[in-house]
Amino acid sequence: WENNTEFFYQNGFNIVAVDVPPFGYSDKNPELNNSIDELSKLLWNFTKIFNNSDKWILIGHSMGGAIVQCMSVMKPYKVGKAVFVSPAMFKELTPQKKLSSFIIGIPLIQRIIIIIGDYFIITEKNVSKMLLSAYGKEVPKETVREYLITFNQKGFTQAFVKTFGNARIKQNVNGLNFKTKSLLFAGGKDTWVPYEKYKNIYELFPQMKTVLIEDAGHCIMETHPEKFNKITLDFLRE
Repeated sequence: WENNTEFFYQNGFNIVAVDVPPFGYSDKNPELNNSIDELSKLLWNFTKIFNNSDKWILIGHSMGGAIVQCMSVMKPYKVGKAVFVSPAMFKELTPQKKLSSFIIGIPLIQRIIIIIGDYFIITEKNVSKMLLSAYGKEVPKETVREYLITFNQKGFTQAFVKTFGNARIKQNVNGLNFKTKSLLFAGGKDTWVPYEKYKNIYELFPQMKTVLIEDAGHCIMETHPEKFNKITLDFLRE
């Protein structure tokens, strides 16, 4: 969000940018339950530090989009508007254990993945490939280095693996109860959360305006900041 936060601050908004666990410089405790519903409750508690009376504008990218949707369903009276960027939105969250979580939850498999991550995956070359896939174009070396710094935070690989292995939905959340007036950005070249794959879910929410940027990948707010900033500001000022 480095190309966006200052813009909105200069236009009169107070900005809180969060490193959701276990990403960035946030908590690397591998025992945390980082499911969508638990992260949503965590962030609602976090907002009380700043403002517990006014409504919030929630903005979420990718998995963060699912968190914004969940937060909005949990406390719709606390949300003024929502903005999504390439979001992995859902129809329903239910307390059940998926086979993928079971497999990655096995300690031996976790350990193998951690070793592979520490010694083979988190390299400048591989991070560059990952970012090329996400951005849909080459990114500056400075950006690659910033990602490497956060990926190499002590305990990140273990926490990242266990995030998916230990994450357990604790409550039923009906995603179709999402009624917040919202704006959605989708990239025509997004291979991480493909627009065509999620289009049928997006269309379930008539209160949501969709902006499809044909030449964009998964990280629209970074690759197309001027367009993202202007369209979002117009939407927030409506």
